[in-house]
Amino acid sequence: PAPPPPRTDNRECPPARCRQYCEHGWKKDARGCDICECAEPCPEVMCMLHCEHGFEKDANGCDVCRCRSGPAPPPPRTDNRECPPVRCRQYC
Repeated sequence: PAPPPPRTDNRECPPARCRQYCEHGWKKDARGCDICECAEPCPEVMCMLHCEHGFEKDANGCDVCRCRSGPAPPPPRTDNRECPPVRCRQYC
């Protein structure tokens, strides 16, 4: 599946109250908010290229054996202004 489009509204995401542990984090919905489904791990890239700015990503956000043309995009926001934290009842 393709990654969700960036959020264009200012509404907060509803809280994702999940009872499971997901080793690779949560899947995102079409608005970019966490949902109670585990994300699949990315396969390891077996590539002989040295890429100054890292590898490009596929539609699932996994590395592919092609060099990115510029620096990596900024990390995801962590200030929780767009999505509230996922409230889990298990260790995450």
